[in-house]
Amino acid sequence: MENRNNIIKAVTELINSSTDKELSLSKITIAKFDHVLSLISCNIKLSSDHNNFDKNEFRIDKSTVFNYKMKYSTTGNLSHIDISDLNKIHQKHKKIAKLLVKG
Repeated sequence: MENRNNIIKAVTELINSSTDKELSLSKITIAKFDHVLSLISCNIKLSSDHNNFDKNEFRIDKSTVFNYKMKYSTTGNLSHIDISDLNKIHQKHKKIAKLLVKG
């Protein structure tokens, strides 16, 4: 139970956290990728007790975000489509985290 409480605390911090404005754009972008990856990881852990969440879909989302992070790390560029996909994944997992924390 304590482990679940630690995960819930981490998710709450992730949902409410903001990035440091003094960082360079590149560092902020990488921090945002890490933020989304952490959020998805927490959702995977929190959903392990529930049968109505598709953990494989969560893993695909995590892989997708990681691939975009690597693309950005190597090229320094993301297309508008990439950013749109990342925003959709982030919003989805933010909503899922809120559901899992309440449950």
